[in-house]
Amino acid sequence: MIINNTELKDLGLMRLNNVLEVVPVGRSTWYEWVRLDLAPKPLNISIRMSAWKVEDIKNLLLEMTQPDWADKVRMKMNKSM
Repeated sequence: MIINNTELKDLGLMRLNNVLEVVPVGRSTWYEWVRLDLAPKPLNISIRMSAWKVEDIKNLLLEMTQPDWADKVRMKMNKSM
């Protein structure tokens, strides 16, 4: 099976600092989104290291462009309080 360059780039992992460079939220908000299933769960690489799949972050960014994204976030955040 041959994988082209664009597919290979989607197979990578991102650490939290890299995720927060492309997703416009702070660290505590990001972890709240993960807890509420608004953002993907990380993969545990080691005891003290986590990372997110590039593909999952790209999918989240696409989802965030949808008109109902803000309503979805508001609803889940309000339910958690």
